[in-house]
Amino acid sequence: MRRSTYFHATPKDMHALLQQVEAQACFVYAEHPDVSARHVTLYDTARQIPDLMRMFPGHFTHPLYLMAPDARPEPEPYGHIAGTRYRLTPRQVSSAVVVQLTGEHPDGPLLRSQFWLCGTAPEIIRLENILFRTMRRTFTNIKGTKIGPQALEQLRAGRRLTYDIRAPDGADVQLP
Repeated sequence: MRRSTYFHATPKDMHALLQQVEAQACFVYAEHPDVSARHVTLYDTARQIPDLMRMFPGHFTHPLYLMAPDARPEPEPYGHIAGTRYRLTPRQVSSAVVVQLTGEHPDGPLLRSQFWLCGTAPEIIRLENILFRTMRRTFTNIKGTKIGPQALEQLRAGRRLTYDIRAPDGADVQLP
């Protein structure tokens, strides 16, 4: 079983990848968009998700859960100085493919994202395998990191692909 798969993708890359996965498996996307909200937003297709793979100033990465269509995750409440807040973590999800999205940073670089399997449900293991195989076929592998087609074009054009906005230039993805 894979531990985690790292990748760089633009919104266009990610939509194309997930569209291919949607054609092969039945699942929904679950996202908890706001820490002050108790609800989880479910989407049938990736195209419905607003601002997929785009970061905003002051925001951290956010997880997207690929789950069975009948799954209904509940965010966990926790105390905060500003009052009760809610979080959806893999602990509140019985089985899912967790995609930790970063993507396009407002300052220019394309940041690394990752996905991994959480749980042991057979349909979710199959979904993670489909996602991995589709990514392996459509993305380019550079030193263990998968690079989407548009992200690869941008890398060739000089865009910075890195794991952190503050990472030194030597840690960026380099063309072979």
